[in-house]
Amino acid sequence: MAHLNYGLNSKQLRYANHIIDLVANVLQVPKKMTKLLDHLYLGAINDAMDVDHLKEAGITHIINTVHNMDGENETGAEFYGDEFIYMGFFSEDREDYPILENFEKVQNFINSARDQNGKCLIHCMAGINRSGCLATAYYMVEKDIGPITAVSEVFKKRGVLLTNKSFIKQLVKFSVDRKLLKKDKHLLPHNSINNCSI
Repeated sequence: MAHLNYGLNSKQLRYANHIIDLVANVLQVPKKMTKLLDHLYLGAINDAMDVDHLKEAGITHIINTVHNMDGENETGAEFYGDEFIYMGFFSEDREDYPILENFEKVQNFINSARDQNGKCLIHCMAGINRSGCLATAYYMVEKDIGPITAVSEVFKKRGVLLTNKSFIKQLVKFSVDRKLLKKDKHLLPHNSINNCSI
């Protein structure tokens, strides 16, 4: 299952491979949550447990993509009480896990934070793959940009992102479905895109 291509054609796989190369080298190991948009932050479980820092940053909403994960570092609604609006679900950092099936509920929750002039932290264990993929998908849709541009911008802010190559392929497929892939057409070498349809 490590070689799932999610229905991508050879042209679309070139985008995925370009992104895989783009994030191959860690720029920095993040020490705290990363601001992606005025209303969206990406972080790790440690960020989610630092309630004082969350308050200082103005975080109002929290998405936990590793809710009930073996009972480790459990945050959850009980942990936060009424200080934050919380949403949690379980997801896995595996090659065959369909991470973007969670996108709609994540998008709605982040939009709710934005519409209430709040700020949302989305996190997993390290803020790299599960929450990283969902945050990048949201960032791409919100800014109406392609996946190479979105990953590049989020990667520069975060320093490490999407080490799960399957999640990169899912992100490219997501961009195809949303008609966003063509926005990055100019970012691939010219000979990679001749006579190929997106």
